[in-house]
Order: sequence, then C-alpha cells, then structure tokens
Amino acid sequence: MGVEIRTFTNNSTDIQVALNTIADELIAEKQFALTFKGMTDEGYKVKLKKSGFLRQFSGLVYTFDIVAQRQGNMVVVKVDDGDLRNQLASLGVALFIVWPVLITAGYGWMKKGDLRKEVLDKAATLFSSR
Repeated sequence: MGVEIRTFTNNSTDIQVALNTIADELIAEKQFALTFKGMTDEGYKVKLKKSGFLRQFSGLVYTFDIVAQRQGNMVVVKVDDGDLRNQLASLGVALFIVWPVLITAGYGWMKKGDLRKEVLDKAATLFSSR
C-alpha cells in the first residue's frame, strides 16, 4: 500500500471544507477516529485512525493521512494509508500461533486499498471543476 496522489483542476472549492467532509464521512460511516486536522507545511491535513487491541492483533488497523494543497488552479490530494507495519505485527504472530489470522491480515491489507480509493473518489467528486 502506501501513498497515492491525484491532482484536480479546481478554483473554487475550499480544501478545508472538502477534507473535513471526507473525514466526517469516514468517522460516521466507517467508525474512524480523528487524530489531527489543521494546516501543515504540506497543506491542510486530516489524520484518521481505526484501531484497538483486537484490530491490532488481527491486522485490521487503518491509518490515513489525507493532505490537500492548492497550487494555482489545481488541488493536489495525497492519501497515505500507512504501511505494512499495521499488518506485519499480526502476520508475525499468525505464523507461529494462530495461522487463520493470516486471512484477516490479508483482508485488512486489501480493505485498506479499497478505503484509499474511496477517499480519492470522494475527493474527485468534491474537487471536480465547477
């Protein structure tokens, strides 16, 4: 997994409102927790996490850093869904103790990619040219 960047032509959409809308939807529909929102050197950033002991053990921990930055009449949106470390901890345990956990860790890895695509599709809708 990792980082995906998309650029949208847009002159009018407020990037803070758009990212807050995406964050609100992930919080309401996917039960993510907001860990940070605000301006950084990269642009406006929203950090979200979905975690817990059982999620950590089963490899279903999700973290997202979503950054939007205006560059002229373009908006650059970067979605970072963390790295494999969220799944590797459970994979290591699973190899020696509970091999069925491999299935949930693999599912978590695939689901993370689906969620990243969902975030970028929502950004495309919010930042489409008006």
